[in-house]
Amino acid sequence: MNATTRRWPRTLNEAFPHGAEYASSIERPAPRLTWRVGVALVLAVALVMLAAVQQHGPDDVQAARDGAAALADAQTAAAADARLERAQAAMDAQRAQGVRP
Repeated sequence: MNATTRRWPRTLNEAFPHGAEYASSIERPAPRLTWRVGVALVLAVALVMLAAVQQHGPDDVQAARDGAAALADAQTAAAADARLERAQAAMDAQRAQGVRP
């Protein structure tokens, strides 16, 4: 046998005479994901979440409180303006009827 002699099957039909669906190994290796990899993944996610939480410090909390207070002030002012407009409308209606307030 010389170096040009064909040693291995060249076509799929020669390599697997029963068909290509039988072209798998006899034993398949088990997945390599162990409990250690799972624990490491959970720890990595926890560290990323902790780092994200650390970036939201007291300044952000105070800013949120200030925003809520400003919203409450604006709502109070709007309610007061609405009451004033209703009172003014009532006074205008009384004046139109000739009644003095």
